[in-house]
Amino acid sequence: MESLFCKCGNMRRTRQKVCSPCHATYMREWRKTHPMTEIQRRRDIARSYVSVYIKRGKLKRGSCEVCNSNYVEAHHDDYSKPLDVRWFCREHHLILEAKIRILWHVEHWWYVKHFSLRIGRVSNKIRGSADVKRR
Repeated sequence: MESLFCKCGNMRRTRQKVCSPCHATYMREWRKTHPMTEIQRRRDIARSYVSVYIKRGKLKRGSCEVCNSNYVEAHHDDYSKPLDVRWFCREHHLILEAKIRILWHVEHWWYVKHFSLRIGRVSNKIRGSADVKRR
């Protein structure tokens, strides 16, 4: 059976191998070589705001917008508005995120396809004009 204590002697975090101070030390070192992107930073800040406001009692958890479950997660439509959240149970939150990813990929694919078609048209015009000049 695994010990309930970290190597440093502190109590381990629930279902983790290390205590909170050891994990924080590890993450500070790891972050030096793995900096967050801008979108990751915005997400992190928005999640932190929600967490702090819930703990202080200034923000109350709602019920799932789909099934009215009380076991909910916060969903941000816009990370620049950290306290503007929608509440979903885990199941419906995952479904929503999957739909958002699919729509993003579809939209992104359209831009890539559109851009490559435009490049193709331009290169055809250039080739056509080059052929005309040679004659």
